Amino acid sequence: MGYSDAQLGALRETINASAAQVVLAATPIDLARLGGFDKPIVRARYGYADAGEPTLASIVSQRLDAATAR
Repeated sequence: MGYSDAQLGALRETINASAAQVVLAATPIDLARLGGFDKPIVRARYGYADAGEPTLASIVSQRLDAATAR
């Protein structure tokens, strides 16, 4: 999954036109590697772990079950 050429172009235009001094990218793709950005881009990395009940998987499962039961 990634950005189409049109989406990437629009993102570049938006970022380059902004008053931001730096961009924090929390997306799996490495935007800086794609080039064409006038601002420095810093990648955020993150992880997820359940910390008890209910788990994320059980919540998603319940919602999917409820949606398909309709």
